Amino acid sequence: MCGVLAGLIDHLSVLDAQRQQRMTQDRQLAAKLQTAQVTVALYKSLGGNWALEPNPKVENI
Repeated sequence: MCGVLAGLIDHLSVLDAQRQQRMTQDRQLAAKLQTAQVTVALYKSLGGNWALEPNPKVENI
């Protein structure tokens, strides 16, 4: 019985570590998203041009 209980406790530790890792990854992704949103807002506030212009044709020499 003692061995089974020890295995259960170890498995719970693994599951908890995985949960913590996923929470950390989620926070990291949220921070990256916020950084991108703030960058776009800054670009817009500084008068950034969002209109897409066609690529200029390269002339043959």
